[in-house]
Amino acid sequence: MTHLATLLRPQTLDDFLGQSHLLHKNAPLYRAIAAKQMPHCFFYGPPGTGKTTLARLIAKNLGDVFLPFNATKFKLESLHSALKPYQQSLITPLVFIDEVHRLTKPQQEALLPIMEDRVAIVLGASTENPFYTLTNAIRSRSLLCEFKPLNVQELEELLKRALEKLGIQKVDSNGDLALLEGDLALGKHSADLANFGTAIPRILEEEKGAKCEKSASSSLRADLSAWRSTQTKTQNLESTFENSAADTQKVDSRENAASLNTPQNEKTEAVFDKTPQAEAVEMRKQAKRCKAKPQQVSLENRGFQGVGEGIYLGDNEQAHAVESTIYRSKPAIAVQGEAAAGFFRNATPESDKAESTSKKPSPHSKKTITQEACSYLISSSGGDGRAMLNLLEVLALSDHITLEDVKSLRPVSLNDGTSEASTHYNLASALIKSIRGSDANASIYYLARLIAGGENPEFIARRLVILASEDIGNANPNALNLATSTMLSVSKIGYPEARIILAQCVIYLASCPKSNTAYTAINSALEAINQGEILPISPHILPHSKTYKYPHNFGGYVEQQYLLKPLKFVNPTQKGFEKTLNEWLEKIHQTK
Repeated sequence: MTHLATLLRPQTLDDFLGQSHLLHKNAPLYRAIAAKQMPHCFFYGPPGTGKTTLARLIAKNLGDVFLPFNATKFKLESLHSALKPYQQSLITPLVFIDEVHRLTKPQQEALLPIMEDRVAIVLGASTENPFYTLTNAIRSRSLLCEFKPLNVQELEELLKRALEKLGIQKVDSNGDLALLEGDLALGKHSADLANFGTAIPRILEEEKGAKCEKSASSSLRADLSAWRSTQTKTQNLESTFENSAADTQKVDSRENAASLNTPQNEKTEAVFDKTPQAEAVEMRKQAKRCKAKPQQVSLENRGFQGVGEGIYLGDNEQAHAVESTIYRSKPAIAVQGEAAAGFFRNATPESDKAESTSKKPSPHSKKTITQEACSYLISSSGGDGRAMLNLLEVLALSDHITLEDVKSLRPVSLNDGTSEASTHYNLASALIKSIRGSDANASIYYLARLIAGGENPEFIARRLVILASEDIGNANPNALNLATSTMLSVSKIGYPEARIILAQCVIYLASCPKSNTAYTAINSALEAINQGEILPISPHILPHSKTYKYPHNFGGYVEQQYLLKPLKFVNPTQKGFEKTLNEWLEKIHQTK
């Protein structure tokens, strides 16, 4: 069985999602691929970001033979055997090595002559930093391209493609098709709306609230507003049909005879050159041919499949075409019942309806997924497109996917704190700032919010370790010890017990005296170096110097010059244990 991630692999660079910093139209790598002048490259970054997919696309674009390998079972003999058929040919194969950080040093060195002589184009992929895993010689002959996690918009597009592939529709919490901006707007995308007439008043009510303001597109709101304003005109049109009923018998016979000799593409135009009474009669005839029931009308010309009532011909081109054909310069109006069928040149006859239904399942027979489940799928995937698709593939075995279903398989987020609308990032930031502000209650609250939202406990612990050094530092050196122990503990234990360990650490850190002396000191030193403050090392502290004074030979301290130029980066404070450290330094420097 082919996995969903494999089925959705893009076939062209234009369909590739993510890595816009590498693949925008003016990017050097994109130009190299387009010019078929591909250098040796190693792609590194988080899993599920498209490293292998891009390698395959490059091979396809270059028209080269693609030779995939995995470093976990890589053998040089296999590589040489795969390259041998192309040694005396004009073909330059593309060798792709996945998990390239697993290559041993001898294996990496064996690639050097292949890369140097362009026997093959060598591409590699890794989740590890190549500056630590690849030799200098390999890095010297290749480009290192960092891949970044897919952002929310890219994951949304990937999810949209996956849902279309699986035939799954988005619905809201009530089970109604989600009418989201850019998703199911009137006249823009087709959707199966079976009870459109009853849905209209509900949507009108929602229009008053903030929900519709965010979710309904401007075109939808315009059409709904027009629908409301034209309801009174419906009664006038119905009376027109009633008054013309007496003329139906007379016109029927004449029109039936004419229709036998009139080409199909001319019939509709001919109808609307008649008097208003004749037009009304023709409309009723069309309604009879379509066998439309009262209060029901085909909506295919509005981009919908289904039936409804009170349909307004809106402001798009198709609506104006129908409108001008029917009433010339008269304004389009809403119609109900059998009369509505006459407004649609493609009103679906019952026989055609049956055929269409057999090809396209009704909304009730299709699989659905709630908007909340979609949002959690995206926010909890941590920019990993493959992880999102793999989870969706399992969920798609159900007819209806809910948020609870997704959380049952992924109770903890895979991400590092960022998600849709930056919710998790904002909560993490609030937690850190509350601890920095020594508010233990607020700190515990935001910790609970993160845990309840399924945040990875290891991510929270890492942030606490950073805070312990950045915001507490030597005001209480034990804070770093406790935070580091917390990080180790939660990595071994996990939820639900990890919540207790995290809470203990958060309360402790919030209660500690705060100091950013270490943070400001290292930043000041780095800034000085970046500004060009590069000093030679004092000669007497160089290795093997004969003039170095060993402090322990002088009671633990001896005065000597360590910088050739006096510089100051550490600004002592009297906070917490830093006061003790300052007193120690003062006593040490007084020693002669």
